[in-house]
Amino acid sequence: MEIELERYQEFRIEVLESQKMKIMVTAGLTEIRGQELLNDKWYTLSNTKTSIFTFTGAKLKIDGNCDLHYKTHQQCFLQTFEYFDGNRDTPKTVLVLGKGRSTFCATVANYFARMHKKIDFVELDPSRGNIFPLCLSFLQVDGFVDWQEGFKLSNPVVYFYGSLTVENTELFDLQTSRLSDSLKTLGKETDDNLKEPSNSSFRLILCPELSADEINSLAGKFMASEIVVIGDERLFHRMNFKVPKVFIQNNGYIAENTVSRSIYRYFNGTNNEYTPCSFIVKHDWEIVRIGELFSAPESALPLGSTRKVGKTDICKTELVENSILAVSSAEKEEDVVVSPVICFIVCLDEKKFRVLCTQPKLPKMKYLIQGNLKYIDF
Repeated sequence: MEIELERYQEFRIEVLESQKMKIMVTAGLTEIRGQELLNDKWYTLSNTKTSIFTFTGAKLKIDGNCDLHYKTHQQCFLQTFEYFDGNRDTPKTVLVLGKGRSTFCATVANYFARMHKKIDFVELDPSRGNIFPLCLSFLQVDGFVDWQEGFKLSNPVVYFYGSLTVENTELFDLQTSRLSDSLKTLGKETDDNLKEPSNSSFRLILCPELSADEINSLAGKFMASEIVVIGDERLFHRMNFKVPKVFIQNNGYIAENTVSRSIYRYFNGTNNEYTPCSFIVKHDWEIVRIGELFSAPESALPLGSTRKVGKTDICKTELVENSILAVSSAEKEEDVVVSPVICFIVCLDEKKFRVLCTQPKLPKMKYLIQGNLKYIDF
């Protein structure tokens, strides 16, 4: 079947997991989330909802089955491109809120890549997992963000928060402050966490759902020049920010990454190109968690005393089967909270200390941080 798209038109596709559809662009210029599709090349789609947009008009050839496909006119890609085009030569730090944050960040990164420019991508939402879930992370994007594979995990700086929701605000504030301080030293030899200098002038910060006061605090901490709200008009009008705000529509086919997809990609690759290793750990490790898991009720405390929960304390803990752990780069216990992590593993057997890892052996560090997420959840 052949499909013809007019200028500024979008072709939306919904393909189930049990279905496969092949698409070829035979004429015109098309893109998915800012990444241009090559003409006369077949692309295979499965288990996805996506859309192909054209600035020029295009012709497509499709083969196979899908649940739904249709054409529509959409302004969100034009808005995103106009935003990028107006800011690509202006140094900016932008906080991104709303529905479709990952899609927006990937699209803008690809527009910069098409101009052979880098951007800095900071992920402060531990539930998104564009880099890895449970974490607050930084990544310098120096190439295309593939519309199927997502962000390439090339030398990210990752702090292990340990939860998908921002409930431990003390830990979140401490780690975002540390990450902000690290970003300020980009290119300086005094910071061992960030190995390569940054020549990018544009920084996108994907934020979690927080209150206006908390967002304003992040804006000040990261010296944000603007806040972009994607697809949530109520959020845009309800919240008052100390920096200028911009509203951008989304097209309903947002490509927010999922926790399960992120974890699977880390250990297996997008197309099962990796073979993770399973082995019994011989090295002596200290298994810790950040923050107290349980605390005594007020009624159990002596009269006149108050309960103080150690939300950023390092507590030794027992291995939990199928839990996800991070290998800390810290050499001292007091540095675990504010030190980046090196890699992630899964505990397959807590009695034998058998783990799943992306490499055949672990680096010889000292601390493994255990979060509250289990691999079997996916």
